[in-house]
Amino acid sequence: MLPDTPDVEAVLFGEDGVAGEVAGPPLADFGTLDSFQPPWELLDGLDLSDVNENCARSDLYTRAGCCPRPFERMQFLRGSENLFYDLGYGVAEVYRLRDMVHDYYVREMELWAKTDVDALSFMDDWGAQTALLISPNQWREFYKPLYRDYCRIAHSHGKAIFFHSDGFIEPIYPDLVVETHGNMPGDMLNMGFLLLNPARLMLDKYVGYFENVHDKTFVENFIRMEKWIFDSPDVPGDTFRQFASDFYKKNLLIQNKLEIGGRHVDLKNITMPLLNFYGMYDHLVPPEACGMLTKCVGSTDTEDITLDTGHIGIYVSSKCQREFAPKIVRWLRERDGEAKFPAAYTVDTAATAQPVMDALAVAAGKADEKDKAGPRPRAKRVARASGRKQSAAKRQTVKPSLTQIIQDTI
Repeated sequence: MLPDTPDVEAVLFGEDGVAGEVAGPPLADFGTLDSFQPPWELLDGLDLSDVNENCARSDLYTRAGCCPRPFERMQFLRGSENLFYDLGYGVAEVYRLRDMVHDYYVREMELWAKTDVDALSFMDDWGAQTALLISPNQWREFYKPLYRDYCRIAHSHGKAIFFHSDGFIEPIYPDLVVETHGNMPGDMLNMGFLLLNPARLMLDKYVGYFENVHDKTFVENFIRMEKWIFDSPDVPGDTFRQFASDFYKKNLLIQNKLEIGGRHVDLKNITMPLLNFYGMYDHLVPPEACGMLTKCVGSTDTEDITLDTGHIGIYVSSKCQREFAPKIVRWLRERDGEAKFPAAYTVDTAATAQPVMDALAVAAGKADEKDKAGPRPRAKRVARASGRKQSAAKRQTVKPSLTQIIQDTI
């Protein structure tokens, strides 16, 4: 194996008009593989004592200077065209070469992992303009185990990992995230959500905050909402990977082809009444996707309700709360039977909750919605007679309906 030095690169990459391609790969003929050895002497004589000294003198985040790149190193040694033929035909020598390169990089990573740096890194450029350079399945079988070993070394020594790649790597992106982090970090998910609508979620809502910064109640609830939004737990790696593949890429659920834990998920088995709420401006769950659900289930009692709001606005917008919760109560009453389970009282919470709802709506990235119906009535509790006489003992044994429970909490 040849080191990355200016002299070596001048020889190998000296062909005019070709960028990044080796002009004379040392293993163009696999007949010389038996006599080839990695430059172990570079690692035997590697002195990293000054690394810890530099880390001690600085409070900056420090990333190691090593950078394993097994796929690219194999291209440098074998030549790109030869390597792609090797991978395509699966010749035995290409596995030997991979293991030789990997053994060298494992030892290099282990040496750097024992230093005081904060992070290790590795890289391989895997993407062309519209596809991977090899199939995703072959990548997972041939190269992914190597990256897993590098991550294991780093994590076992408490180091973070930086992995660089470029081009079209979307088919293996979930694999890279999971192998690097173990789980899908909640912070990474949040950043992805924000970038779906950056103007509204990263600029506009903070304009709303400063317009109301004089209002203590508004500010307190805005901060609470911010903390709730960004306090996201990590998602288990395999769960994220399966969701990204089966639900997002392949769209198996709505096609009635999804399997979870070996069991077929058949939407036609949903035969109970179904009330489907969704937001017209939801950037995470688009209304075009939500509206398909009731068309694919087996129930004959379905209803779609589109609210004039975004993703979180369904729950925090005061206007939507005046439509959302009461509709659920009415819908459940119709199916429970009003006479059988009468409501004990009703509460108009819109008036007392308005300042809180307005703050939460802005924090969620939703424009403040003013009530157009005039002044709201004061909150009140209205008792309703059931028309029946029951003993106290018997009333204690009657379980409330789901309608009753929901109404009592709104």
